[in-house]
Amino acid sequence: ALIALTSCEDILSGEDGELSSNDIVLGLKTALNVGTDSSTAMLSLKNGYYGDELVKILLPQEAQYLEEKINQVGNIQYFSSVTDEISEKLDDLVLAINRSAEDAAADAKPIFSDAITGLSIKDGLAILNGQVPNSQTKSGTSFDSLAATTYLKQQTYGALVNAYAPRINSALDKKIVGNASATSLWNEITGRWN
Repeated sequence: ALIALTSCEDILSGEDGELSSNDIVLGLKTALNVGTDSSTAMLSLKNGYYGDELVKILLPQEAQYLEEKINQVGNIQYFSSVTDEISEKLDDLVLAINRSAEDAAADAKPIFSDAITGLSIKDGLAILNGQVPNSQTKSGTSFDSLAATTYLKQQTYGALVNAYAPRINSALDKKIVGNASATSLWNEITGRWN
């Protein structure tokens, strides 16, 4: 056992007791993989998006305008039952959109994995030094604590949109909340409002 522990220590610290660049970047890749794997796993669970205020998907700006107007009209006694019904449907719509995202979240894991696997030693060291690889920021300026996040966004954004969009569009038509889809709820809300 003592020989095995000594061998592991030698492997991790290199010949002269220092971690090699390869070892450092491998550690970074492992940390990023663990983080993205656990994040995608959590987001794909029921309430992964909907139950977390940090990532919960809210209504688009057009719907927020509608929601504001409904709240204003809802104060008038004559309209209150209609506006209450529309408000409830808007809540259902938010739930359906988030359920759609939860349904599509599993597709993100291999996209992140590919980006992490493709991380070069040079780029990994840049991230560890608080620099975003291939950025316009000059080396030696301030430390960017979001360098890894920015790198992952740069490397995965297009692929995530391509992966999520068809799944989200398909899921928006899936009957997820009660017997309604997000699309049917939106059409009902806007029809009632109009």
